[in-house]
Amino acid sequence: MNTIDMNLSQPNKLIEEAVNEFARFKETVDIVELFKTKEALYEPSIPDPIKGGSVFCGKKAFSYIEALALHVVEKDGLERSIYKRDAIEESRRLFGKAIFDNSFVVEDGDDFVDKLSQKIASELRNFTIYIPCHVAHGCIEPETLQIGNLRLINRLYFKQITSGLGEDEEEDFLRKMWVDVLERYQRFFWFMEVPILGVYNLNLAKEIASVLAQHAINLMHLVISSSHSDKMMVGYDIPAELHNHLLYKTNNGDFSYEHSGGAKGNVGLPKKFTDIFESERPKELLNVLGHCLNLELDLKNDYPMVRRLLEATYWYGDAVRETNRSVKIVKFASALERLLIFGETRGYTQIIPKRAASLMKNVWAMPDDEIRKYMDTIKKGYDLRSKILHGSISPISPKIDFSVYHFEHVCSLTLEAFIHNLGSYLTDQQDEKVLRDWIKSLVLQFFPIKNKSDGA
Repeated sequence: MNTIDMNLSQPNKLIEEAVNEFARFKETVDIVELFKTKEALYEPSIPDPIKGGSVFCGKKAFSYIEALALHVVEKDGLERSIYKRDAIEESRRLFGKAIFDNSFVVEDGDDFVDKLSQKIASELRNFTIYIPCHVAHGCIEPETLQIGNLRLINRLYFKQITSGLGEDEEEDFLRKMWVDVLERYQRFFWFMEVPILGVYNLNLAKEIASVLAQHAINLMHLVISSSHSDKMMVGYDIPAELHNHLLYKTNNGDFSYEHSGGAKGNVGLPKKFTDIFESERPKELLNVLGHCLNLELDLKNDYPMVRRLLEATYWYGDAVRETNRSVKIVKFASALERLLIFGETRGYTQIIPKRAASLMKNVWAMPDDEIRKYMDTIKKGYDLRSKILHGSISPISPKIDFSVYHFEHVCSLTLEAFIHNLGSYLTDQQDEKVLRDWIKSLVLQFFPIKNKSDGA
């Protein structure tokens, strides 16, 4: 398929070329002969709203129709509000209507773009998505935890807000479907309530909500150590209950089995665990990351520093939930790399420890020997990460002489230090170059360059 350079083409030119190419395709292409060749793996079409069905339009015409759709997506800031394929589908429908419906007049390309913008805008909807969570501790009363505009709500609160759903349905099978859905949900202890504003369809709302809910659970991992929070997870399809079975033979040859069952999640967490977030450190993390989640809910704008922090925290949470020790190391190292690397292609084992240490020293009055231990842990963790990925050591070896939990602790402190240092600047939409230059200057403040091999 041809690609259109939008820097060289304006809507009027695009619509003109789309019409011309469609006319040329109709006049010159034998569809039957076309389908005898291997070139017709995909032959695009436009709908005919008058006669019904679709009419082949040719790949060149379609490339201009597609370019018009992508122009509207970019112009209106809809990159996160609609899938590109759905915007192209709307463009196809509008083009078909303009071609075949004489009562529907499109004056020029600008008019086409305006009509397409209006049509997509009219389809944008608001949703509040409820996502099951594995945070399994006893519910003694209705409880919620506000995380920005998201809410973590427990089962008793969920029952309150869903009470009576489906009872008004006249059809028995519809009432039964409501019962099935609510029974499935009520097997969980907690849910993430995620408001999504201005998206094209439910599938996209679910996708965005799922990522945001995961970010919120990753916050929990930062506050509650992995010894208690490694089972936390969210999702539409996670199992409500955990059943493990092991079949084996004993010395005498008899078969036996082991079975364990129960709720997945964090049964070791205390009742009223949300009170943890009333203390100073967790409350600050809650406020900053809640603010970050609110900015991620803004589908019209990008916040590079927020995205960097949330993606680093995503790696961190994924590492906490990981069961393989070697993969844990890789994921914790990836969290540090995502947080602290700005396009550099080498020297990570020098750059990352210095940047992490500088962030920590700028917040906390840590003794130099403690900082050196943290830097040594990061260097060793990053070195192990490289050896694991490059095949120098076995990814399943139990003999790696390294404290993964200490690596987790240092990674957690680095994320916290980033938040302490930059929490008030996370609303900036400036290029990440500003963040990179600030961190480099901070490194030079604590680690002045002695020779050219030193990195910032």
